[in-house]
Amino acid sequence: MEIKQTEQLCRLVFGGKFGLERETLRVTPQGYLSQTPHPFPGNPHIDRDFCESQIEIISPICTTISELYRAVECIDRETKEGLKKLNPPEYLWPFSNPPYVPSEAEIPVAKYAGELHHKEVYRNYLAEKYGKRKMLFCGIHFNYSYSDEFIRAAMATCGVTDEKAFKNILYLQLSEKIEQYSWLPVFLTAASPVYDGSLFADNDCGEDGFAGESSVRSGERGYWNDFVPIIDYQDMEHYTDSIDRYVKSGQLYSPSEWYTPVRIKPRGENSLEALRENGANHIELRMLDINPLSHIGILQEDLYFLHLFLVYLTFCGSLQFGEVEQIAAVASHKQSAQYDAEH
Repeated sequence: MEIKQTEQLCRLVFGGKFGLERETLRVTPQGYLSQTPHPFPGNPHIDRDFCESQIEIISPICTTISELYRAVECIDRETKEGLKKLNPPEYLWPFSNPPYVPSEAEIPVAKYAGELHHKEVYRNYLAEKYGKRKMLFCGIHFNYSYSDEFIRAAMATCGVTDEKAFKNILYLQLSEKIEQYSWLPVFLTAASPVYDGSLFADNDCGEDGFAGESSVRSGERGYWNDFVPIIDYQDMEHYTDSIDRYVKSGQLYSPSEWYTPVRIKPRGENSLEALRENGANHIELRMLDINPLSHIGILQEDLYFLHLFLVYLTFCGSLQFGEVEQIAAVASHKQSAQYDAEH
């Protein structure tokens, strides 16, 4: 399915809904990982991720990039002010790579009780399989959905009446294109070339590390599965079944363990069952580093670029994206994280 560039669609495609999630580590005044419990329990916009000291701020759904940026600024300010009131005060580490981590024993896995205890079990599984240090990499997730007006106009242009099926194909095709071109946002926004030696060795705490990467988390030593999952994008049933196959075989603990630069999300609960039943609702880009030169970790200009990137891909023709192309896309993504583009 190809979306034709009519005057109406070219105007409507710039609408949509936007969201942002930003992971950051809490640190002590000395620059070490905080050992205190999550200080914002119950706050829907300030959560935690892998460990107790990994803050995740979650924006509301916004209708413009400027509105999104202001919302993130407000949550970021609330977070920093709350951390300053702690005794002793804490701070947000402004990099994707973690601070001094003398040993994995100093990385407190997030605690969950009752109905949410499965989240703690999953995090302990990740710690055992990948190591706690790798789970400390932080980044930014950019969420986007087309506007209802664009969806209706595009359906009319394509002569389609089934909205759920149309949105599924639209987001599946967009996901394929993002996967193939994910190297471009990495190449343009990578911002974590230097790391502390303790990221890879206990005895190197305090030693500067640089291995030729502009983004460690997106490079060869970053956050990847130990194999390349091959996904079937022909329709939502095949897409979800291909992910589920790796879970049932034991290669992945859950769909969340598929470390891909982009994910298709349903409305409400994020699960394969919801995706099958309710269909695609939005798309999530997951390849962005924390930018230490921005007070909130990302420049507004980069958010505008990401939106334009998605608009461009929307009108690109369909691309072949089988096993060979998927393996090549992962290799290109890792290669784009090299500091010297000539190599």
